[in-house]
Amino acid sequence: MEDTRITKTKRNIKKTLIEMMNATPFEKITVTQLCNQANTSRITFYTYYSDKYDLLEAVFVDLSQELHSLYEEKQKDNPDSDPVLGFHNMLDSFLDLYFKYNCFVSHLNLQKDPTMQLSYFRYMVENTMKIFAEYKDLCPVQYDVRSFSIFLVTGFWGYIRLGHPMKASGEDRRKVYEDAHSLLADLLASPAFALPSR
Repeated sequence: MEDTRITKTKRNIKKTLIEMMNATPFEKITVTQLCNQANTSRITFYTYYSDKYDLLEAVFVDLSQELHSLYEEKQKDNPDSDPVLGFHNMLDSFLDLYFKYNCFVSHLNLQKDPTMQLSYFRYMVENTMKIFAEYKDLCPVQYDVRSFSIFLVTGFWGYIRLGHPMKASGEDRRKVYEDAHSLLADLLASPAFALPSR
């Protein structure tokens, strides 16, 4: 079990990175700036992280865990493990996390920093694959699960990121959720999935 002081220090460093990225692109943030903002020393930083990319990886791990927690909470309303509802719950979890950290996520850019973008996608794909594993008997997919998960994650990312404003709120945000769920429903009803007759 990790010492609570260590956990608190690491949480502060990660929180500071996310806050700094609300105003500054990741590639322009230095470890020195980050330490100054977090009121911690470089020695402390390098005790836990080899560099800022290692820190970013830790942030993605936390986001992945938060995504899973959001999903598990929504799944409490799915006691019969309905695969359709399960996929919609995962989509809601993705969207909730996306809008909660939209300033942070807005800096994910394949051209500017492919390492950051690919790390984020890797965690999102892994979470999607977990859903397929959960419903593999009830909802077998007709394609390789990893490849299909990559297709879904990148497709929905492009749909949300390029087709809608990053800081959508109110009616605009509700429309993002509605459109995304409509798209997912059509996809689940397609021959790509072998859903049981309802």
